[in-house]
Amino acid sequence: MIKAIAHRGYASKYPENTLAAFAGAIEMEFETIELDVHLSADKVPVVIHDATVDRVTNGIGEVSQYTVAELKELIVLNEEKIPTLNEVLTHFKGSVRFAIELKNENDRYPDIEKHVLNVILTSGVMESVYVISFNHNSIDRLRGLSKSIELGYIKRRPTPALFKRMKKNDIKSLSMNYIYFSKKLVKLVKHHQLQLVVYNMEKKRQMKRVLRYPSVRSTVKDLALFRSLYKKRDSTYKM
Repeated sequence: MIKAIAHRGYASKYPENTLAAFAGAIEMEFETIELDVHLSADKVPVVIHDATVDRVTNGIGEVSQYTVAELKELIVLNEEKIPTLNEVLTHFKGSVRFAIELKNENDRYPDIEKHVLNVILTSGVMESVYVISFNHNSIDRLRGLSKSIELGYIKRRPTPALFKRMKKNDIKSLSMNYIYFSKKLVKLVKHHQLQLVVYNMEKKRQMKRVLRYPSVRSTVKDLALFRSLYKKRDSTYKM
């Protein structure tokens, strides 16, 4: 099992954030799939990265302007459909962990936390899920709704104040941009007993550098390259 996160599934081979992309990531033995969530007009959590459907479908406009039934009429890159969060969780339940990113910039969806938590609970995958967001207020609201759900902040560059906030709100993981990654930060995060996740690694040397730290998890797009480096590391260090 590759202890890393497949960014939007196997998005370099299949249409991102689709059932095909997630199935592909699981076939590549990735432990966790990352997926992005918005709300439809009828308040159904749907899996798509952008706030609009323009880039990846044959439609135009904001996700929030479509009902889930209308979103299902759209085609993702000529071959797939936009899945609901419930479809993804129930389809892959028991075979992978889920990193659910709330796309809630500027509180676009004031009640997204409630709807996402409800789907997680009804699908029975609480133990296999952690929810993350750049919107830390959104994550804090979710903590208020559930004391047991695993949560994480995304922050390009962590600050001392952030660690205090994480402790206060029982936030267990921190996702950060690779450009600010350092050995010192790895030690600091370990001191705070948090899970460090690094994203935005495009090059082989960047992946190899992060792989020197077994406690750190990587969020990656090039699954094949990362998998080969991970397997080589395992055979070398027998981790």
